[in-house]
Amino acid sequence: MNKQTGIAKESAAQPSRTAQADIELRPVDHSDQPILANFVALQASPGLVFLDFGFLDFQAINSIARLANDNTTGPTSFRGRLVCRVALTGDTVASLVRQLNQLVQPHRPEQVNQPHQERLETAAKEPSLH
Repeated sequence: MNKQTGIAKESAAQPSRTAQADIELRPVDHSDQPILANFVALQASPGLVFLDFGFLDFQAINSIARLANDNTTGPTSFRGRLVCRVALTGDTVASLVRQLNQLVQPHRPEQVNQPHQERLETAAKEPSLH
């Protein structure tokens, strides 16, 4: 059993407030087993964001790195394996962005790329996701 810290929202009629709560997630079947992914792609649709987690073999990763670094010609299409697809609502995406920012904040160098940070926060508030 894995306890996660979640953010519970108040009713929509009130101003947007959050409260800290302990949430216990119980595994179903093999859902507690980690899935290895080294690639993620995002797809937005009205009301939902799909996160496709995939696995690319190391040869494909090396080829992509070579293409990016050397400006050489080569294959521009690569095949990987879809290991998990997650559909999130706009509120859940905003919560995920907030939690990821809290997680990486202590590890960031002092010189933070502010425009990049603003894009992340803006993406979490995107009206098409709500």
